[in-house]
This record gives sequence, structure tokens and C-alpha cells, in this order.
Amino acid sequence: MPRPLSATAIPHAVSPTEAAILWTECLHGAGDLRGTMISLSRCVRAVSVMLIRATLQPQRQRIISSFDSAAASGALPLTRPLGLDLITIPPHRARTGSLWSLRDPNLAPQDSLHPQQIHWLAQRAIADVIVLVLGQNGSSIDLLEFHLEHRANTRDLAQIEDLGQAIAFAWNRRPTGRVARMLSNAPGTARRLQPDQPETSAPLSSANPWQLTPTELRICGLIRDGLAATDIVATFGIAESTIRSHLRSIYAKAGVTGQVGLVHKLLEGTGGRAAMH
Repeated sequence: MPRPLSATAIPHAVSPTEAAILWTECLHGAGDLRGTMISLSRCVRAVSVMLIRATLQPQRQRIISSFDSAAASGALPLTRPLGLDLITIPPHRARTGSLWSLRDPNLAPQDSLHPQQIHWLAQRAIADVIVLVLGQNGSSIDLLEFHLEHRANTRDLAQIEDLGQAIAFAWNRRPTGRVARMLSNAPGTARRLQPDQPETSAPLSSANPWQLTPTELRICGLIRDGLAATDIVATFGIAESTIRSHLRSIYAKAGVTGQVGLVHKLLEGTGGRAAMH
């Protein structure tokens, strides 16, 4: 019986066929997930790659596994994936196997990226980000995110699309429970691939542990400073219903049920002083 491809050393140059075989073997329990992520990054000539599961209501992203070729050198890690931010249609309508590019002016909302993402792209000199839709089940969507130091040309995109069709096909025919096992191992994977970080961070710090949008961060800052919802409406000059919608999103991310609980969380560990300057 021939050995699985995953039993051999991963070459520096990996063909789409080899990457698809390694991916399929891994999904069926024969192969290492980290090695599979390395093979995908080498096939696409990406400096890093992330496997992401995102929930749609509310929208949250969790990294199942990742590989960053510069991690060993202490390079700045990406802690907030771009995945959902590059899909400009309702995510539940995104076709399995479809590609979304940061540099496609017809698709990518580059002006709406989070400051953390913009900072990481600049610091790491990332020229392009390609997101592949692996599949979805109604309440969540699974994505592969590639980070490239070069801008993907037509040939690159065609190769990634061919690879994407193959690995999306295998992903949607994976054994039951495979993702659950991957998710259960995700914290350990994250600790191995990224520098140690404090277990907790101030909600309005640069770490942005609640993954707030820029508008939500500003609203939280005003609430922490004692402003009521009506005062915030006047400050922003937008409808109160819009502010209420932002607040509902903030409450969900903070795990509170109202403004009193939010204020308590915003002031925890700050001694009542502002945590954002």
C-alpha cells in the first residue's frame, strides 16, 4: 500500500495537485494540519495563510489554524483576519469556491478595513490578500485567507481558483466532526504560532479584544466618558436608531445586556481613568 503524500517532506515548491492531495489526506485524518497549511502557502506563494470559521449572526471570526513563514523571526502577527471584510455581498450568498481579493477595486472595501488590519498590512508589506470561500452551513462560513507579498496577477488567480475548487470540494466532503476537532486544538496552535500575549486587554486598547469597529470604538469611548445615547446622537449627527444599532452590536461583543454593564466593563482595571488616548 503506497504511503500517503503527507508522509514525505514538504518540498519548497508545491503544485496545486500536491497541495490538494495533502489537504484531502489531512481532512481524512492522514496528515498534519500545520504541514498542510505550509503546503498551501507554498503552492500559492503566500507568506502566510489562515483557516477561519466565521459566525454570521453576530459576525465573528475564529482562526482554526494558521501558518506564517515569518513567525519565527518575531514578525507582527495578524490577529484580526480580513476574511469577512473582503466579501462585499451578504456572506451567506457567497458561492463556495469563490475568490475575493483585497486589490480588486470592484470588490474589496479597502477604505472600511479596521485600523489593526491596515497597520498589519503596512508593517508586513502585504501587497494582496486572497480569500477563498470553502463552504457554509447557514450559521457560519469557512474561509481560507492567503497573504501575498506580490499582487496576484491573472495567472496567479487562475491557479488559486483551480486549487480552490479542489480543496472546497474536499472540505465539503470531510468526515463529520473534523472541524470540531480542529477547533478544539486551535488555542494550542495559536500559542505555538504567535508571541505570548496578555490573557486580558483593556476593551479600548490597541489589542481591541472585543473586535469593535472604528465607530463602535468611538461610541464606547464616549460612553466611558459619561455620555448618554442622546448625547452620542448629537456628537455623531446621525439617527438615534443607528446609534442604537451600534450599541446592540457592542453589547453582544462585550457580553453585556445594557449600558450599565458596558460602563462597568469599560472601567474595569482603569481606576476610573480613560483607557484610550
